[in-house]
Amino acid sequence: MIQDGVSEDLSSFIPSLQDTVIDLFTSSATSGALTTAQMKDVFKLVLTAIRQTKRFSKDSMEAGSLWKSDAWDALLEQLTTSEKYGQATGLHAMCKQVRDATRVSEPREAKKAKKSEETATSGEKPSKSKTKRKAKEVEAPSEKPPKPKRKKAKVIAETS
Repeated sequence: MIQDGVSEDLSSFIPSLQDTVIDLFTSSATSGALTTAQMKDVFKLVLTAIRQTKRFSKDSMEAGSLWKSDAWDALLEQLTTSEKYGQATGLHAMCKQVRDATRVSEPREAKKAKKSEETATSGEKPSKSKTKRKAKEVEAPSEKPPKPKRKKAKVIAETS
């Protein structure tokens, strides 16, 4: 449940904001009305709004229900096929961030419980943290000893 009186405000404002932004981006994808920098600024605003929604809601399921992930998928498709914004990979990345942030995910505790339950039923031991290199991949030391380093001879400049 969202905190106190904020619930009604968010439940009416967030869908309105989302629809307005998606309409703006959709029309801009066809007409090219906004510059790439302007679109990035609006994406930043949307990401901030998503974070604030999650902050004010007590569970991520409720926050995720206010944002439509599918609409951002459709917008991403339009941006990638757009003549003006097709090469703007920064915009595509920001749209993917928004899409991923709007997806409803399970809380961490539920994920951990699910993973430990799967491990217990399968009888496997939990995997240890991965190392950067495996012992077999590390090269054996070369058979030749390293050459000793020679000291550089100091050159004393003669002054006359």
